[in-house]
Amino acid sequence: MAGPTLKNVDLALVKLVPVTSRVRAEFRAEVLNAFNSTNFVPVTGLGASSTAYEVTGLNGEITARVTQLTFRLSW
Repeated sequence: MAGPTLKNVDLALVKLVPVTSRVRAEFRAEVLNAFNSTNFVPVTGLGASSTAYEVTGLNGEITARVTQLTFRLSW
């Protein structure tokens, strides 16, 4: 065992709407780290026991849940 697992789940919902025969609109909602998983930081390198990891430390570039809404028009 090399430590706690790393889990990030991203979700996206997409709705395509035809405007004309050649034009369509796309609405998209994306949630990054949807379940807000905590990824622990090793205290002293890689350890084989759970005591080698801080419970309060977070690891990764995006450590919180992020939501973005987008609109795209294609022709």
